[in-house]
Amino acid sequence: MDVFYAYTYSTAAWLSLQSAALISVPQGISAMLLEETRPATPSEIYLARCYGFSLLTISALTIMLTGSIPLTAGLADPITNEDPDSENDSKAPYAVPTLVLTSIFHTASAFYAYTRYVDTAKGVFLIAIVGYSSIAAVGLWCVLFASSHGRISRRTGADKRTAGFPFGNRFSLEATIWHSIPDFDLLAHNISLPGLSPLFPTIHCTSTHEICQIITGEGEINAAVTISALLFSTHFNLTSTYFLIAGIAGISPEYGTTGSVTFPRFAVQPALQHEIDIRELPGNFSTGYVPQGSTRPGVFPKTVYGTEVFELDPRLVDVAAGFARNASLAHSDAARTYRRNYITADNRYHAATQPPGTVQCDTSTSDVYFAGHILTSAFANTTKALTNGKGVYCTSQQEDNATLEALMRGAKAGLLDFRRVIIMRSGSDFDRPFPGQSALQGLLYSDHGGFGIAVENLYLAGREVIRGILKGWDKAFGDGLGEEGYAGDVWGHSARFRGGYG
Repeated sequence: MDVFYAYTYSTAAWLSLQSAALISVPQGISAMLLEETRPATPSEIYLARCYGFSLLTISALTIMLTGSIPLTAGLADPITNEDPDSENDSKAPYAVPTLVLTSIFHTASAFYAYTRYVDTAKGVFLIAIVGYSSIAAVGLWCVLFASSHGRISRRTGADKRTAGFPFGNRFSLEATIWHSIPDFDLLAHNISLPGLSPLFPTIHCTSTHEICQIITGEGEINAAVTISALLFSTHFNLTSTYFLIAGIAGISPEYGTTGSVTFPRFAVQPALQHEIDIRELPGNFSTGYVPQGSTRPGVFPKTVYGTEVFELDPRLVDVAAGFARNASLAHSDAARTYRRNYITADNRYHAATQPPGTVQCDTSTSDVYFAGHILTSAFANTTKALTNGKGVYCTSQQEDNATLEALMRGAKAGLLDFRRVIIMRSGSDFDRPFPGQSALQGLLYSDHGGFGIAVENLYLAGREVIRGILKGWDKAFGDGLGEEGYAGDVWGHSARFRGGYG
């Protein structure tokens, strides 16, 4: 046997032997220590047994805290989640066993003091009852409410680390608009997880853990890796979670304006295609993008990777957009001035000239920050092809299909419900120039006036979505909205994407 364990066990055995003698024959200590023979007083008996209880507790702690007995997952949990760093505290695995054992000690001592008080009616035992009982009550409270065993939400019935509504942002300004707000305090808990973005290594949660925020970083790779780190960590139970993917985007002037908030049913990844430089195109091609396995643009690809298109639950999209319409969206003079450039005689950009609103239209994901009439028209056609004509392209961003693929894999692993995913994108700039403006000028040298209000409207509209779902949790959202319709990826129901929608 290892010397360390031999020492541990022998220490515990010796202390236990002494405690057994003191508890079972408390009069023996008086007989051994006093020269004259006399009965032990009630106080001596009481103190001998209390000393025995103490030795027994120390014996148990010696075995437990030196690692001789492996801790279970429940015992190894941190004792409090008030400290943001407690999840990673090296002392955390020993907190719960220490609490349990010492609470048992205080409870047993309080009970014994009570029996002595009943027999003798001496006030000193009453003081002991109050002291031991008070400390035992604090220990019990910690076990029930400050450890993982006390993280049960009255609203969800699940672990409070189950975020009833976690939502993702892409970068700092999208994220900080949610901080220091009167609605809820997202900085009450800050939980670091391995695998998150090095720029944003912390998940922020409210005190109840019902609302959490994760910042993925920009681009498809950052989004996929960050969400995967969240899903396959052991810190969160996401089985009843609603995901609100929130971020700014370029917006088509055909369907919306800067500051508008959009809720897509479809997310399309148009860059998964063959590409030929437009300067080398055949005369009968309108775009350099050709679906993989195909020989011409604008058709469904014959070679599918699985992330080309995702469909969200249309009922949830409708409900979320309805909640968002309760928001009074922000506006700015700069945005008003710039959008006047989109006034045309044929009104083809009428939507661009209107104040910000809530729009239900679809989004495209590409690491390339594309702009201009040619590319946006090509990707609008790709959206229609991949959704059998149902999708309407209106926003462009760099993360959503990657985020959805990570969530889909989590759903296949039984970690979450893909029907509880929402995308909310606000227009920060127009994806194509106004009449008479070059694509280069519109992309790089013009202030569209929409960035600030797009970020602010993420919060204003998103707040209404979160409020609506949490308010209706018991009646509708807790159990989900049902199984009607399809929500998933192209692999889950590929015939549906190719063969039409009801």
